[in-house]
Amino acid sequence: MYVAWGQVAHLERTGHYLTVKDNQMVHLHPSTCLDHKPEWALYQEFVLTSRNYIRTVTDIKGEWLVDIAPHYYDLQNYPPGEVRAGYTTIPVNFPCSCECEK
Repeated sequence: MYVAWGQVAHLERTGHYLTVKDNQMVHLHPSTCLDHKPEWALYQEFVLTSRNYIRTVTDIKGEWLVDIAPHYYDLQNYPPGEVRAGYTTIPVNFPCSCECEK
């Protein structure tokens, strides 16, 4: 199975999602079958209509990101903000050499 670990969005305090790598504000597509808003969402499709939507969404655990693709989710590549703060709450050893927020 192909998994696009770059297609991840994080739920912000404002209730919308930000795509992790390019900070696009997105919303869960109305056809999404999830009965809740997951903190971390892996999505298959980015749909542009009157709003930016992510579709074919799977609820994932944040620790999966750094376990499966540590080179991709190195904290030193992320600017300060909610996504980076969300990473620092994941109970794993991050593969970065920076002084991360704790």
